[in-house]
Amino acid sequence: VTVAAPGPVVAGLASQMLEATWIMLPHDMGVIGEKAADVLIEEITDYKALLIGPGIGQEDTTKDMLLSLFEQTRATEKPRRQARSIGFSGVRKVEAESEDNNDGDAEKVTLPPLVLDADALNLLATVETWWEHLPAETIITPHPGEMARLCATETADVQSKRLSLAQEKAAEWNVVVVLKGAHTVIAAPGGRTVVLPYKTSALSTAGTGDVLAGVIVSLRGQGLDAYEAAVVGGYVHGSAGVFAQRRAKNDYSVIASDLLAALRRAFAQLAG
Repeated sequence: VTVAAPGPVVAGLASQMLEATWIMLPHDMGVIGEKAADVLIEEITDYKALLIGPGIGQEDTTKDMLLSLFEQTRATEKPRRQARSIGFSGVRKVEAESEDNNDGDAEKVTLPPLVLDADALNLLATVETWWEHLPAETIITPHPGEMARLCATETADVQSKRLSLAQEKAAEWNVVVVLKGAHTVIAAPGGRTVVLPYKTSALSTAGTGDVLAGVIVSLRGQGLDAYEAAVVGGYVHGSAGVFAQRRAKNDYSVIASDLLAALRRAFAQLAG
């Protein structure tokens, strides 16, 4: 796992996340800037899946970065490059091949399989026809409030028609929708739909949705298609919530790190 974040965030997290590598993003006082898209584009082909959203904030410059990333990866062609690692940050120094070696060949820069969560969804909700910016097979993981913003409606309206709304918007937006909440609904553009069996407030505390997004993007990186990754990720996440609740002997003192610790058991159960 590589975390792309502003330098001040990396400094705060690096000692807590020993397994991760890091990409330093351009920022202004810790806020991700538009030029961060250029850094990501140079790195993007090295990765098998990409999650955008948790913790990125809702500043205008961050929205500009997001839209710039989508636009450049949709339209840009870049010469093939060689990359070599430099330093602790995990950032690679990119060097263009010589004209003698690349024969003018070029490759389209495309995003890896994409999962959008949290502030990425809140930022897109402010953009007209936001779904037209997304690549095919994108997964979005809104809670009811975020879904309401994406649909320009009220949270109560979302909750009153969770199943039909998830199916309708998956088709309209051409994305896999993971509508979180009691009995999470997962809907694909082609109509396939699953309603998960889990309903526990152990899954409602801050950060538990970020764990879900992380599980889903890890499964995308391991080769599952978008719908399968969303379904398996949602099921494992819900199962981990139940295990964490049982261990705590209640469902009101479980926090996200408890859920993370229960994932091993949830995956073991799934594996049989």
